[in-house]
Amino acid sequence: MRTPCGNVYSHDHLKKVAETARKQGIMVITNDQTIFGDNPFVPMGKFATIVPVLTLGGISKGWVVPGWKIGWIALSGSIHLDITPDPSTIIQNRPSSFEFTVRVFLISVSIPLPPLHHSIEKGDKKFFAKKNERLKHNVDLACGRLKDIPCLVCPKKPESCTYLLVKIL
Repeated sequence: MRTPCGNVYSHDHLKKVAETARKQGIMVITNDQTIFGDNPFVPMGKFATIVPVLTLGGISKGWVVPGWKIGWIALSGSIHLDITPDPSTIIQNRPSSFEFTVRVFLISVSIPLPPLHHSIEKGDKKFFAKKNERLKHNVDLACGRLKDIPCLVCPKKPESCTYLLVKIL
């Protein structure tokens, strides 16, 4: 699991997140993608025996194609869903101890679909490794150069992001 700030959490920390969510009677919603730091990737779905997990994914970040509004939702754990035929589908989960409602907007573009199909079907791990290498290089470069600017500070070097959050002093 990663955060918008690029933090990547350990197995033990994520397990505590799952246990806390269970105690609170809520599910976990996560966006597991692009990890390039030293901490190992632990998918939040691994804790679906503790708490239901909804994982969001998308083409724009995974395949580096900004603007492609194509994505998916993966459900892990014991979740029963009722999906209405409304275009802005309402998904409702009503197992014994959890209740939530998520509004899902299915947005797609038609022009890029043929190359997308090819990329997903024929894509190889080298592409993603190279993409992650490039992102790590860019983060290292940006953080290194920020050290030379006294009024800007990056509080924590991200391990998973496509941007930096910088503090202005």
